Amino acid sequence: MKINLKELKQKTVDSEDYSFNARFSDELLLPFRGRFSGPVNVELHVESTGKVFWAAGDLRTGVVFECARCLEEFIFPVNIELNFNIADTVYRNDFTEEEVVFVSGDELDITSYLEEEILLSLPMQPLCDENCQGLCAGCGANLNLESCRCSEKEIDPRWEKLKQLKTGKEV
Repeated sequence: MKINLKELKQKTVDSEDYSFNARFSDELLLPFRGRFSGPVNVELHVESTGKVFWAAGDLRTGVVFECARCLEEFIFPVNIELNFNIADTVYRNDFTEEEVVFVSGDELDITSYLEEEILLSLPMQPLCDENCQGLCAGCGANLNLESCRCSEKEIDPRWEKLKQLKTGKEV
């Protein structure tokens, strides 16, 4: 996704709006075991502030994940507020902590910046719902959809003696 800054640099306009609908490769999401559910939509407003440009907007897309608890697929909405500066590489030493994307020439490719923002917004443990009950360790039932099918709760044999103490009977 490229932004042409030529008119802004020549001060023929004070600001410009950009709109992108792009497909990102699912390879970006391989470490998260996810895939994009559709295109990445970006709305961006860029203003000239002298030697630097200010950009603000938003990014919207969805990522298909497998829930870490119940293993069901779900779409995780990605809504990112974008807010960054664009500066020529000659000013690289003038910035310290601010979020700055550097450009040399009249065209800026923000694809790698957007990919980074997407990756930073993704959860390490994707859950379909905060209250997801997951799968039963015994029978494998999805506890969000059905009750446990285990006929009897098995007791770890190491705890059997405690049960004898509680009931006062030999088991």
